[in-house]
Amino acid sequence: MDKQIRLICLPYAGGSRYSFREFQKSFPSFIELIAVEYPGRGARFSEPLLSDVNELVDDIFLQVRKVVEGGHYAVYGHSMGGLVGWLLARKIAAAAMQAPLHLFISGTAGPASKTGHGKKRHLLPRAEFLEEIRMLAGSPDEVMKDTDLVNYYEPILRSDFKACECYRHDPSTAPLQLPFTVITGTEEELTEDEIRLWEQETTGKINFIRLQGNHFFIMEQCVAMTEIIKQPLLSALDRCQVF
Repeated sequence: MDKQIRLICLPYAGGSRYSFREFQKSFPSFIELIAVEYPGRGARFSEPLLSDVNELVDDIFLQVRKVVEGGHYAVYGHSMGGLVGWLLARKIAAAAMQAPLHLFISGTAGPASKTGHGKKRHLLPRAEFLEEIRMLAGSPDEVMKDTDLVNYYEPILRSDFKACECYRHDPSTAPLQLPFTVITGTEEELTEDEIRLWEQETTGKINFIRLQGNHFFIMEQCVAMTEIIKQPLLSALDRCQVF
């Protein structure tokens, strides 16, 4: 049997299933990318946005249930997607279903961090809110100058920011029992202590990696990200003896 693993990919705030199209170009054939679509955008534009992260995780769980039940898989999320991916792994564990072989997280502090979740950017007036988006370097200048595109993305971003910023961590929750890889950019506004908070969330091996770049370093580091994701998945498949 050919070695095969599915990688559930969870977008950042304002993202869609198409946010990972550059990744798809560089992934090896044994990794099947499963890009999740959040409600209220892309192919699900007609559906209401979800600004509660737990409701969003419930929605995603239903989307990926067949993937979880269908064989070996892993989970990857960037920024908001990192929080969502971790919560999804917890929901899968609570359902006593097959755990992911690996959880990949990029561009976000551990969920116990009070810095990021204490912000209330989703409540800012429009001009200040859009300036926050510019500072994150998440949207090209041509998008920010296009009124129609800004009008389209602003409610999506506000809803996503609210989902993250209103999340409250429960310190009594038992850690997961699976390996993590946590990747952050060298120019992100994240302290080492905030990043290391991920150590509280698993009893498994955890690997911390820094790549050159700002919060959206993944856009410039597709090849490096591919290698980071590929190696532990190859090792996991070896251990599962699915060759």
